[in-house]
Amino acid sequence: MRTAARALATIALLLPLGACTTWGSRPIPTPGQDHAVADRVRVTRTDGSVVLLDSATIRADSVTGAAHLFPQQRVAISTAEIQELETRQEAAALTALTVVLGLVGVLVAALFTEGTGS
Repeated sequence: MRTAARALATIALLLPLGACTTWGSRPIPTPGQDHAVADRVRVTRTDGSVVLLDSATIRADSVTGAAHLFPQQRVAISTAEIQELETRQEAAALTALTVVLGLVGVLVAALFTEGTGS
């Protein structure tokens, strides 16, 4: 029983790690609104394919960056081919919720361990 409680506590403590960010839509810029993005960008093309770009530069006519593949290659996508453009955004509420759930899980695991006398 003690091993199960430790496993539960470990899982509960790891839960918040994946909840810090989420994908959020951003408008495709119009002429004169060039914007460089240093982080990862997710581009959904009009044909439904999805491309992840690192160190992307968003311009009114295109989005360029290094494809998030191995080996990385430079990719340029015309804004006419873009259905949706997304960047990583902080998800404070989701992070707080998973931290609280993680703490509750640790408390339950601790109480369960104490209750079994192991």
